[in-house]
Amino acid sequence: MTERGLEKRAIDALPGPLFVFDAAGYMRYWNTHLERAWGYGRERIASMSPLDFFPAEERSRIREAVERVFAEGVAETEGEVEDAAGRRLPHRFAARRIDRMSDSLAVGLGVDIREQRRAEAALRASEQQFRAVFEQAALGIVIVGSDRRPTAVNPAFERIVGRPAAELESMTVDEFTHPDDAGLDLPWFRELQRGERSNYQLEKRYRTPAGETIHARTTVSRLHDPPNEGEPTSVIALVEDITEKHERESKLRQWANVFENTTEAILITDPENRIVDVNPAFTTITGYAAEEIRGQTPRVLKSGYHDQSFYERMWWSLQRDGVWQGEIWNRSKDGAVYPQTMTVNAVRDANGEVINYIAVITDVTQLRRSQQELEYLAHHDPLTGLANRVLLRDRLEHALSRQMRSPAGLAVVLLDLDRFKDVNDSLGHTTGDELLIAAATRLSAACRAQDTIARLGGDEFAVLAEDVSAEEEVARLASRLCRSLAEPIAVDGRELYVGASAGIAVPPRDGSDAETLVKNADTAMYRAKEESGSAYCFYAEEMGAVARERVRLEADLRRAIADEGLAVAYQPQFALATGQAIAVEALARWQHPEEGALSPGRFLPMAEESGLMSGIGSCVLRRACADAAAWRARGVAFGRVAVNLTAPELEEPALVDRIASILGETGLPGNCLELELTESAVVKTYRTAAANVAALRRMGVSLAVDDFGTGYSSLAYLKELDMQKLKLDRSFVRDLPGNERDAAIARAAIALGAALELEVVAEGVETAAERDFLAGAGCHAAQGYLYARPAPPERLPAVLGCS
Repeated sequence: MTERGLEKRAIDALPGPLFVFDAAGYMRYWNTHLERAWGYGRERIASMSPLDFFPAEERSRIREAVERVFAEGVAETEGEVEDAAGRRLPHRFAARRIDRMSDSLAVGLGVDIREQRRAEAALRASEQQFRAVFEQAALGIVIVGSDRRPTAVNPAFERIVGRPAAELESMTVDEFTHPDDAGLDLPWFRELQRGERSNYQLEKRYRTPAGETIHARTTVSRLHDPPNEGEPTSVIALVEDITEKHERESKLRQWANVFENTTEAILITDPENRIVDVNPAFTTITGYAAEEIRGQTPRVLKSGYHDQSFYERMWWSLQRDGVWQGEIWNRSKDGAVYPQTMTVNAVRDANGEVINYIAVITDVTQLRRSQQELEYLAHHDPLTGLANRVLLRDRLEHALSRQMRSPAGLAVVLLDLDRFKDVNDSLGHTTGDELLIAAATRLSAACRAQDTIARLGGDEFAVLAEDVSAEEEVARLASRLCRSLAEPIAVDGRELYVGASAGIAVPPRDGSDAETLVKNADTAMYRAKEESGSAYCFYAEEMGAVARERVRLEADLRRAIADEGLAVAYQPQFALATGQAIAVEALARWQHPEEGALSPGRFLPMAEESGLMSGIGSCVLRRACADAAAWRARGVAFGRVAVNLTAPELEEPALVDRIASILGETGLPGNCLELELTESAVVKTYRTAAANVAALRRMGVSLAVDDFGTGYSSLAYLKELDMQKLKLDRSFVRDLPGNERDAAIARAAIALGAALELEVVAEGVETAAERDFLAGAGCHAAQGYLYARPAPPERLPAVLGCS
């Protein structure tokens, strides 16, 4: 084959039409591909110019390209060729000018671009579809660059995180992620970048600008798989907002937790009332395990306690209202019948059809038991088990009503333990409670079966005696009650002697209602206590006047304390060896506006019973400090001023601050003040008041034990507390030196004081014989009428021998 033949074969093998044409527009040469592709025969092509292959509307643009080839040497263009069958075939053409000696030709090569056009159309359609999906998708879509900053976000993602695209594209992903989840997926993101994985999925939380937490399920994939070498790796994330789903699941978990852990039994049935599930509490209450009761009906719990109409009313209520609530008795697996409160609800679907019944069941056996216990406690004393004031009143009113219908005799006996306060203060409340329990047992044994015994509070008891024939029978009962408590009572290895006083009121003479009878019996009891103690007394009308007088006097005393209307008198204490005054004791005095000066023995016991001693103590302390400061300014040698302090005052948290304030206001130094506490008060408080005692001693205040030897006490407090003085009670002084027992006690107390380096002061010294005995026994000082009676503050300097 010739060289020209080879060239023609090569040209014919080109994948597109090739043609040669001259400047005049005549086809000079073309390859066979042109004939096959466009369907024209050689004769037809020979008579055509390049423009003839194009539709009329294309020809002017093609003519410009032909002219450009011959003018500039090259040209490219696209156009639709119209083949012999009239089809339009898109082609891309490139033409180059070839200059010859005589003229110039142009060689054009065409490429069929129908497949490219189809691909481009498909790509455009795909892009439009992607854009539509991107913009309208319900899922959030975000494209993230290698720096973890969004490069594109769709509207759904904007709504999920509550931020516009412009703001998001200026932030990293971690900046709008919940702080606790920031960086959660960073290791997987890096693996995507390195091509080590193609996608990953996780649940994470986003934080909106308003602070709302959004739960989302996120699927992250590479945009290029495998990643383009040298290009930054971007990822696309599909984000589903599962906040509502998360909340539903959370509620379901809560419900499951409630179902599993509530103490109420829960039973679920299908519409045919077959049991489909029960919770653990149901098993605990009924004894039936879930496995053995599923598929059965609640009739397995039927106790036989209710008739058929009960269950018919239940189902009628469920059908009408969708709920039934009430009390029902059921039977457990072991056959026990017990009460329950039950609420049954019908659960319906969207069409109103019942899909389940849910019963919530509470076993009220314990509640019933608790109600019975509360009922008992409402009418009985929890310490002794006796009737309380409420039950006594109810029974007394019932007995009074019965007495109006039939003349049955009855009486109210009120008892009060005589020395209970001493026991309680010195030995503590636990011992006091044991004593009250023992006293209740004694009283119960002394009463008849038909009598009601009650504890009214503290150490006060009452007996309602019914069906008594005469006052003599009541008197015998009261005497028997007092005798039962007069015998020693053993408590914690000790024999305690308390005794009791009783008051009796008999209707209708002493009152026709419960309140009046109890009040009058109380009045009679106080009269018995005042007269002799450990005895009984019938109420008399004049006692009411005494009681009313006592109430009036108490009110007057309260006003006197509030108005600082109490006065103070002072009795000196003298050293037996030198006769020098070592202290003056401040004693409360009351000048009643109507009755004049009242004896301390009249108003102090009443103040102690009424809780007014602290008020009196505060008044006396302030007045005594002011008087002592005035004496000191005048140069009066009085030693210390001694003021009585009660047990409640010693335990007050503010005691030290109050005394410091009074000393500061009056200008009296702390070492000029002495506080006296009764032995029973010290024993009661020495553990709880130790801090106050220590603080007072740091201020220089001296402390003395008053009425030493009269309490039910050990002497442990003398070891625990920093005391400076013991005051020997007058009961051990008044029969000296003749009474050997008193003499022995006095010597022992004085010796104890010397051993502990405490001053011992004898109270109530009235005779020279008493003074001489005490001086001989080593007593340090004495106080009493032998030396001086209590005097008002203005006369005290003269009593002390000062001008």
